[in-house]
Amino acid sequence: MPTNIIPAAIPQFSPANGMITGPTDGDPLLAASVNNAFIPLADRSVTAWAGIRGTRAAYHQFVCDDGVTYYWSGMAAARSTTRAFGEVQIGDTIVSLGLTLAANSLYYIYARDVGGVWDIVGHTTAPDPYRRYMNGNEDYIFLSYFATDSGANPIPWTQWDTYYSFTNPQILLTLGSMGVYTTISTASILPPWVELTRWQVRLLNTDTAAQCIASISKDGTTLGERDIVASRASAVGSTFYAQAELDIPINPSIGPSYKVVGGSGQLSAYLVGAHL
Repeated sequence: MPTNIIPAAIPQFSPANGMITGPTDGDPLLAASVNNAFIPLADRSVTAWAGIRGTRAAYHQFVCDDGVTYYWSGMAAARSTTRAFGEVQIGDTIVSLGLTLAANSLYYIYARDVGGVWDIVGHTTAPDPYRRYMNGNEDYIFLSYFATDSGANPIPWTQWDTYYSFTNPQILLTLGSMGVYTTISTASILPPWVELTRWQVRLLNTDTAAQCIASISKDGTTLGERDIVASRASAVGSTFYAQAELDIPINPSIGPSYKVVGGSGQLSAYLVGAHL
């Protein structure tokens, strides 16, 4: 009767295609009784195939810095349900992704195996919570995403590993002056899981008697709050400008919030990028 071979120490894993078995006392010494154990052990590709499930490439770059053509490159190792890739370099147009684009929308880019060739496709379905595959379908490897503007045009971007950068920072707040925390909406430009963003902010103050302070918060509280200060203007009719580039954590279901207090301040905020 076959005997199950179970690893005695960490790491343990469930062998691909079922438990590995070996002969037990009293079994006839046949080729099959020995090969049942050693063939699976010799087939290292089975273990490797299981081991790279859900892994990212050692480096991963996706560039579409003109909003028209893209370039994807990566090196070992990721796989769909049917194929793994080592080093890969593929370029084409956004049109080739097969999407009908709408204004102010998000689209996700995946690689899938079609007859031994990588096919790059776009989809409206977001990736799984680990951002490895399309949610519910491991035939599709998640690569990147893009947003469209009010004219349904892709907003140019560059992605290196998990850092996503807009070719041109996107202005999401223009001369805001609210004295209480007010949301800056990011829903049409960032995926719903993003929690860390980078911004360029510019605060102007026309008050000659008092400075002003602009605060940007994760969720309208002091949690994760970032401040920028603009001193008072030097003369009537003049303006003092303060500028900064800030990494700001956000609540992905809400977006960041801002407020401007003191002086006569107005804040403009440009979204530079985010960590996916």
